[in-house]
Amino acid sequence: MSLSESELLPGEHVLVSKHANAVVGIVQAGRGSLGSAGMTGTEAVGGQLYLTDLRLIFRAHRVNRLRGGFTVPLSSITQVRDTSSGLRRQVEIVTPLERFTFVVWGVAMLIARIEALRSAEAAEPEIPLCYKCGKPLDPGDPRFNLPWPDPVADMTDEERDEHVRFSSDAVVATDNIGGFVRALLPVPLTDARTATIGVWISVETDVYMHVNKVGRGELDYTRLQFEGRLANSLEPWGQRILGAPVSAGLSVDATRLQMPHVLGSPAPEISAVLNGRWRAEDVLTGDMRWALNYDPAAPPTPHHH
Repeated sequence: MSLSESELLPGEHVLVSKHANAVVGIVQAGRGSLGSAGMTGTEAVGGQLYLTDLRLIFRAHRVNRLRGGFTVPLSSITQVRDTSSGLRRQVEIVTPLERFTFVVWGVAMLIARIEALRSAEAAEPEIPLCYKCGKPLDPGDPRFNLPWPDPVADMTDEERDEHVRFSSDAVVATDNIGGFVRALLPVPLTDARTATIGVWISVETDVYMHVNKVGRGELDYTRLQFEGRLANSLEPWGQRILGAPVSAGLSVDATRLQMPHVLGSPAPEISAVLNGRWRAEDVLTGDMRWALNYDPAAPPTPHHH
């Protein structure tokens, strides 16, 4: 299976082509089409992984239950990790909005090629491209997803392989420190924008099961309300907000199942985050610095897929 010229962008060249399995979430992928990781269960979809000078492109084999494919612009990648375990060779691709896992041989060489391409354009934090439509993300509506809860991020690769039983963009389950659920934390900025950060909430087992039932459609989406503790530290608040109690759920105007939002907290630090105004340069640090490239006069480029 090879890419046709019509599938490539002008001036784009294929550098590497490998047989690979893409690990996708069964719920989100739905019936017969590839999608992002869902809230429960995964499936390995066989296909071909291409590395070009601009993108990673995955195309599923026609014999799979799930067909089609997806692309990941290199400019949207924030981290590339070797997550191999035992004889299973796999690589994890992290973007501000999603994580992608591929089971593939030659992981070290593939990572080296990706990192070399990323380094060539890493001098300045450019605005990443949306992994779904390939258009630049909108600095006027900056959105980010933290890849892991802090306690999981602090694990070694070996510990993560041992203890993480399931992970998607919505939930993480471990056998030693419990479960975590994604929620969106809105942070008002002094320049009138709101930075929306996908953080992780540590929850009790019964809450984790409740969230999964909503995700599977066993409970109505209006039941997506829960409490837990913030499992990420963020600048400029640091460790002061880590472990703070929070309540999360759908906003009152939600009309369908969406990602839950952090709605409130008895902790004054979290209340200040939600209700104050914060300087963009203090909040948008690290992988979020691209959103500092903001022109209020520029037309919006919304990405609410």
